Amino acid sequence: MYIRLAFDGFESEGRDGGSGWLGPWQTSHLFVTRPGDAHSGDFQLDLSFSGFVQRVADLGGHENVHLRFWARLSSLQAPAKVWASGDLNQWQVVKEFTLAESDGLYHLYDIDLSGMVASGSFSVVFESQLYPLVSQWHVDDVEFVALAP
Repeated sequence: MYIRLAFDGFESEGRDGGSGWLGPWQTSHLFVTRPGDAHSGDFQLDLSFSGFVQRVADLGGHENVHLRFWARLSSLQAPAKVWASGDLNQWQVVKEFTLAESDGLYHLYDIDLSGMVASGSFSVVFESQLYPLVSQWHVDDVEFVALAP
């Protein structure tokens, strides 16, 4: 059983949607949501470009924290990574996608972050070096959860 600490399903189509976050998504480019073929609801985050999106949540006082999200990749030809940091100074790659994962279908990724300090300003970054005419990366239903005691 999970306790949801922060969530965004991108249905607001904007940077400040969802709940439990300390602020809006920060990005190196335009924040893009796409309708259709989302994992759930009508919209999904489109990361089919070179750049990043980042968001911070207060995970302080929680143990056994997981980052969970649904991702769909197609024709992966360049790096696509997920980073996390408990202090915004020391970053750790928590997921690097491979060509074998780019089958065009949504898959759930459940990343155990219990080895990292769950701080009051814990950050997740989705970093893409993709080319939109070649590769596609869509993300939906991003959440931080803690295992219920």
